[in-house]
Amino acid sequence: FRRVLFRSNGSDLFISIHADSFVKASMAQNIKGATIYTLSENASDAEARAMADKENASDLIAGNNLSEQNDDAEVKNILIDLIKRETSNFSSDFSRSLVKAMRSHISLSRIPEKSAKFKVLKQAQTPAVLLELGYISNIKEAELMNSEEWQNKVCEAIALTIDEYFKRRSPLKVAN
Repeated sequence: FRRVLFRSNGSDLFISIHADSFVKASMAQNIKGATIYTLSENASDAEARAMADKENASDLIAGNNLSEQNDDAEVKNILIDLIKRETSNFSSDFSRSLVKAMRSHISLSRIPEKSAKFKVLKQAQTPAVLLELGYISNIKEAELMNSEEWQNKVCEAIALTIDEYFKRRSPLKVAN
């Protein structure tokens, strides 16, 4: 479904926005901060792998089948790999810019940039990030997330990052 949505709308960037929770009550108040994830076959750390497993399981529960189709055409696979590599670079660039923009507005996790094998990010044509805004299991952070001021700061940071991202990617205009 998501791949069809991306292709039919000519998407140039995908941002999946989430708020996480931490099940273990004794630690819930200590875990906080936003994290931006990019797609990677190998997780950046055990925490990122666990986050991807959790998100991927929720997609399965929701009935979203995001499995890849098999195709043995070697040339097609090489082209797809090249597209994935370029898309991965653009995703990483966007992630770094988003961390920089959000740093002055909201609390970030100890390691704000991570990567893992998120199914929601698996589509080769569009740079994509998964943005975990924070933890709703942390009472103080949940209160912040519910405030209009916090939401406006986050929206502003995301919008500015999107604008800057596309300015860097736009073809140069020729002066007459």
